[in-house]
Formats: sequence, C-alpha cells, structure tokens
Amino acid sequence: MIMFRVKYCDNYPVELQRCVLELIQALAAQSVSAWELAALLRLVLAPRPPLALLLPTLRRLAHHQPAHTPDYILTFPVDTDNKEAMQEMYEEINQLGLNNISQTSLDESAKIFQDSHLKAAAVRARASSAGWAPWAAGFSLALWLHAPHHTDDTAETNDESSDNESTKRSPTREPRGRHTELSHVVSIGHDSLMFELWLQTSTGVFTLRLSRPESSGSRVMSSARMAWGGAAHAQWNHVALNVRERVLKRHMFIEVTLFINGYETESVALPLQGILVRKVLPTNVLIGHACRGGAGAGGGVYHLAHVVVYRAAMLTPHTALHLAAHGPDHSCQIKCESPNYPLILTPNILDSNIDWDHVYDISMATLRELHDNVVLTFSASSPYIMNLYHQTVAMPTVFSGRVSVAGVAGVAGTLCARWAAAALRSRHQGLAPALLHLGGPHVLLYLYARVVELDATPAEQAMALGILLRACRVDNRLYAMFYGSDSLEMLLTVFASPKCHVTHHLLEVVLNEACSSPVLSVSGDSVHLLARTDAVLLEPALFVLMLKAWRHLDTTQVTWDIDYGGGGGGDGNGSGMLPQRGSVLALWLWSARALLRDSHPRRAFNHYQMNRAALLHHLLLACKERFLNSDCGPLDPIASNNLVEVVRGLIGTPPALERVAQLCDFLLLMHQASDTFVTHSRANFYFLLTSETQEMSEFGSSARRRASRRSRRRAEERPSASSTSAEDADARDSDRMDSSVESTKQLKGIINMHIKEGRKHNLSSTSENSDTTTEAVGAGVAAAAVGGEAEPRAADLTDYIVVDLDDVTTTTVDMYPHGLYNQQRRVRAGAVPGWAACEGLLLLLRDTIGVLPDHELAQAVAGAVQAEALVVLG
Repeated sequence: MIMFRVKYCDNYPVELQRCVLELIQALAAQSVSAWELAALLRLVLAPRPPLALLLPTLRRLAHHQPAHTPDYILTFPVDTDNKEAMQEMYEEINQLGLNNISQTSLDESAKIFQDSHLKAAAVRARASSAGWAPWAAGFSLALWLHAPHHTDDTAETNDESSDNESTKRSPTREPRGRHTELSHVVSIGHDSLMFELWLQTSTGVFTLRLSRPESSGSRVMSSARMAWGGAAHAQWNHVALNVRERVLKRHMFIEVTLFINGYETESVALPLQGILVRKVLPTNVLIGHACRGGAGAGGGVYHLAHVVVYRAAMLTPHTALHLAAHGPDHSCQIKCESPNYPLILTPNILDSNIDWDHVYDISMATLRELHDNVVLTFSASSPYIMNLYHQTVAMPTVFSGRVSVAGVAGVAGTLCARWAAAALRSRHQGLAPALLHLGGPHVLLYLYARVVELDATPAEQAMALGILLRACRVDNRLYAMFYGSDSLEMLLTVFASPKCHVTHHLLEVVLNEACSSPVLSVSGDSVHLLARTDAVLLEPALFVLMLKAWRHLDTTQVTWDIDYGGGGGGDGNGSGMLPQRGSVLALWLWSARALLRDSHPRRAFNHYQMNRAALLHHLLLACKERFLNSDCGPLDPIASNNLVEVVRGLIGTPPALERVAQLCDFLLLMHQASDTFVTHSRANFYFLLTSETQEMSEFGSSARRRASRRSRRRAEERPSASSTSAEDADARDSDRMDSSVESTKQLKGIINMHIKEGRKHNLSSTSENSDTTTEAVGAGVAAAAVGGEAEPRAADLTDYIVVDLDDVTTTTVDMYPHGLYNQQRRVRAGAVPGWAACEGLLLLLRDTIGVLPDHELAQAVAGAVQAEALVVLG
C-alpha cells in the first residue's frame, strides 16, 4: 500500500515522499521478498518517477547488504530443555519420511547421545557404509561460519537480516556478558580418535583437540589454539582445515592447517601418543553446540550454513580460494560458474606468495579431483539429513586407461541427522535472493536502461549503474550471472543511446566497483584524481568495458584536479593539486596510470590483472579504431603522454615478447601509408610506389590546411607581404611542386636501379640470406646516391617486379590497377601527422628492445619485431 501511494503521489510534498521511501528502505534492510522488491522497482515505470528519491533508496539497500550471506542459517547453541520445540521437530522429521522414526526411538537416541563422549554436540550422524578411513590419508573440512564479536555492553541478536521461520524456536536476544566458554563447532573421527573444533565467540579463537573416547569420558590427548588471522567477525567467513598425519623425528603428529577465506593463517602440529587406527571404521560426524538453557547458558552464539568433508587432505591455497570465492550456496566445484574473487581479495592474501595463474586458471583436473573426493555434505537448508557419497572404483576397459568414475557421480546416500534439541533455522530474505527470484541482474540492468530512457541527469544514470554493479558484487550467484554472460555487451548498447551520459560520474562508479579503494572523487562540479592511490584492481573486466566504450568517453570534456597528496608534483605552491582538462577517456588514462605507477605498493598485482584481461590489446585496438575509422583528431599532449605511460606499464619489465609484437604491429598500422616501405615476401620483393609526396598526399591534407592558415596569418601580420604579386606566388608554388616531383622520380629511379644491379643470386627464406639482402640493400642505396651506375643482368630480375621510370608518374603500378591500394586513398591510412603518441611509442619500442636480454632479443628479431618492420618505422 505504501508503494502504491508513492507511485501516484506526484503532487505530494517531496519531504513526504522521502519519508515514505526511507521507511521502505528501513523495512527492506531487515527483510524483503521478491514481490516486495518487484513493487519497489515498478515505481520506475511511472511517467514521472521520483528518481532523485528512489535511486538513493535502492543504492543504500544495495550497499548495506552483507556479503556472502547464505539463504538458510542455523543458529547455535540450541536449547535441550525446549520440549515443545522437540515435539515440532519430531513431527517435521516424520513428515519428511526419511526413516519412519517414532518419538520413543528418538528419545532413546537422544539419551544415548547425551550419555556419549560429546554432550555438547547438537547434531550427529554415523557413516558406516562410506568405506572411508579418516586417519588413513587424512581429511579436509570446509564450512561457512558467522561468529559475531560480542562485547560487554552490547547484545547480539539472532540474525537482523534474516526472517526466522519460527520466532518461538529461535532466540531473539543473547544475555549481556562476555562469554569465555567454548562452543562446539564440529568433530570427526571414530571410537579410537576424534578431532574436535571449538570456538570462543568472544575472541574468535579456535581450539583444536585430539580426544580418545573412554568409558568414563573423553580424554583430551593434545590441544592447540589458532586465531582467525584478522578475519572480520561481522561477516560470513569460509573456514577450511586440512588434517593429516605427519612423522617428525620419529614422533607422530596430526598437522592441522587453517584457511580463513582462502588465506592460510597458521599450521599447528598436535602430538599423538599411542596407536593410530587407519582401517575403515564407522565414522562419527558431530556438528553444532547444544546446552541447557540455549543461548547464554554455555558458550556464545554463532551461525552455521554449510559443511563439506573431503576424504583426503587435499586443500591448497588455490583450491581454498576457489571454494571461498563461490559462496555458501554453491554446491558444485566444477568450473561452470565464475568465482567471485574480488569479494575475498584482502591485503593479507595479496601479500602472500601465491601463484595467481593457478588461482584464476585453475585446471579442470584439479576441480574434478576436488569434486570427486567429497564424502559428506550438510546444509542448513536441510538440517535433518546429511548427504553421504560412496567412493566407486574405476573399471578397466578395452582402452589403455580406466574410465573416470567419480565417487559423486551417482545419487548421494542419505543419513538421518539426529538432533539433541530443536534446530534453530532461519531464512535470509535480502536483496540478492529477491533478485534471483525475479530473474537475476537483468532486472537491475533494465532499471538502468529505464533511467537512461527517462533522460535522467548524469549523476542519476551513474547511480543506477552503481546499484547494478554493487548488487552483483556481494553475491556470487549474481556475480556469475552478470560477468559470465553478455551483460557487459548489453551495457555497451545502453551507452550508445543518445540519452546516455557517459561522463565522469559514470567513470567514478565504474572505478569504485573495479578497485578496492576510490581512485576518483566527484563532489558536485569538482573532480579529484588521487594520483598516489593505493587501490588494487579487483575487476579488470570493467576496465575493458571502458575501453570498448571509448567512442562515448571521448565526447565529453571535463576538468579535474590531480591530487598528489601534498607531496609535490602539483602547481608548485605546496598544495599538491594540478588542474587538468580533457575528455573522460583522458581521465581514464590518468586513472590507469595511477594504478601502474612505479611507487604503487600493489603494482605487480595490478599489472597482472590488466594483462589477464588483455588490456593492452583492447587499448591499442581502441586507438586503432579512434584514429583509423573515425573523424577524431589526435590526442592532446597530456593524454598522449598518459597513453605512452600506460602502455609502458602494461608491457612490463622484463617486457614480454607478445606485448612487444602487439606494440610493433600497432605502430606499423599507425605509420603514414605514403611513407611505408613494405616487404611482403623474401621470394617476391616489390614496392608499392606512388607519385604523391607527403606534401601532396591526401593523408597530409589537414597538415597542409593548418600550414596554409598559418601562412596566411603571417601574411596578414606582415605589411610587406602584400606587395608580393599573386603571379609570383603561383610561380613559386609551381616550382616547388615540380622540384618535389622531380626529387621523387630521382629517388625511385635510384631504388629501381639498385634492384637491377644489387642481386647476384636467388634469395632463400633463411635468415642468413635475409641478413645478406639487408646489407646489400644498404650498400646499393649508398652507392647509387654517390652516382655510380651499372648495367643490369637479366638473370637477376627473375624473382622481382621492377617499376620502370616511366611508370612513376602514374598513381599506382599497373600490376595493381584494381587492387587494394587504389581503394585505400578513400580511407584514412595512418595517424594524423604530428600525433605525439606515435613518437612516444616509437621511443618506448626502442627502449624496450634495448633492455631485452640477448636470448630474447634473438627471438624478438626473428618473430616479434622483424628487421623489415624496423625499416618501415624508420
């Protein structure tokens, strides 16, 4: 009803509309369903929607969504004295029809469970048919955990962003006080040895134990404490452990490695005494914490979402990062969705010595091995069952190998999870689940297109795009749907709309979502660029998007201030600010240059991210399209300098031959066509000649017009110039033209003479003959310039096409009357003369070749940068 009134209250005061939307935002932050979100988004369909009030509401809703929040949540500890909740649990289990368990059998199992060695566990299952020995090859454990940090004067609610299924069964508030008792999280093992994981919620410290069940109770053999390693307690965290046997100096240890959100925090060794049973025995899995009185009676409150057990200790930093990046609601490890790495890349992970190629390009074999070794899963969405996966043996075939039959290829077995008390399950109803029910990120993409269609202000259009990017950043499923499909290409279609404003407001939003910290700050009409930012590039796909949209970035002019942090480099008055003006594309080049500067603490990672997205290729491609297929003029000197610096940073040190080849190919294309000297084949050596000089070429017409304007301006400024007659000026122009044509004929005649006399044997395609040919060309041209002549021999002219002196007056050679060269006069070939970036990139290519090692220099000359290409650029 509130949303209906907002839709048709155009005549109501603005303050009233703002109050209503703020109320909606406060309620939606607690819980929002799919139909409620649809009703809120339907407001943009009105003829005159209140965009200035609606878009900030949606932005706050998107920014306040917690990251990696699962759809279903289990809260611990549970209350064992809640008999009414226990009765409801029995009824729900009987409705599931898993094992037809009666209330008497459940009471007996609960009594046995309470008399067992772990009275604190909330749920238990016994896997006797999995054929798995946990202490034979070790095991790995992965779970999603949320442990709020409690203080003495604050109380933690159950889950503020969740909609509880039963308020009677879930604790609403935890008593005040700092909990020092431990809360049980998970235990795995059999009757001879158990591994236990406990958590102190007040400090976020894990306690690891090795215990041996006995008739009088469990005897703790060894224990250790491990901190979370600085992980945030206010968010969901992916906790993974590797548990394996180690022998050191003839002593047996159980080594445990802890990964928090993919970061390897610590490894501890628990000493073990006695015999370690490695044979297959029924394995007990105990999860959660139970106590009398529930929350506050013993241990602090924590939330659990998903638990996965692997049959071997196989987690590495790469696979742990991969699991953490997929989120809690992703149950399949096959490479079918894009992992959301930008959400988990923290400074400690960036500082770790990790091979990023193994992270971003993880092999299918690794993922298949990870998937096939799953032995047990437990999810908050189905708290009364556990999925058990049996390991199958590959059968021999008629081929040389074996068929890869995975342990999880078939239907998973079901284990009945026995609870000591009623489960406290809640369901998260936030923005991400609602968007998934409505169709995913395409709903917000339509919102952005609708705002553009309404011809909103540049700030409002940028805000709508920011809502889309932020909503897809905090949820891994929305992230995979947005970046794994053609959504970015659809954004380019929206950018092409005449009503779309691709300004510095939009660039600020894109940079904020692509980087870890702000690079560009826009406040009203002032734009500040942080030249010494420490931001990390997390999503290079958005940088590629900006390069693909260069046509729209190059149309708007903006003035910005470069903030050097007061450390110099500014205007010289100690302010550290340097004003600049140019297009949004030039502003993007400044931003990319700031991320690649030599003093950047994360320069190596930013360089890796840009090269992973082939940013150099897209940058050079944008330059080709800009200067060859458009009417845009050359970049200004400041933007050209930034372009050269960005290319220098992307090539890297030592330079990669692939990138050097891309730069050389780009320079060949941007070279003036009238000055190009082309070698197409060593066996067929020919030239493409034209009688047009650079002054007469159509490609230099703009330069001639500028020169003629300058000449006329000087003529007007000099009074003596008016005394010169028009006939004398025409005569001088005619003499210069005749002299230029005559010099061109002489030069081409020298080249043709050298071809006839400089070859004494056939050229082969070996590098030795190529070097000999290059030397002969240089010697022949020098001799011809002095004036020496020689009679040609007919045998030397069989492999070449010779241009006669009579043909140089025509536009092209007769062998190409209908070829491509006659058509290229109608297109723009080569950059505009005087483009400063070409000179800078040529110098960069020279410096790059100069610093190549000897072995790479030989490879570069043979493939990436050939001698003929250098002759063309010369």
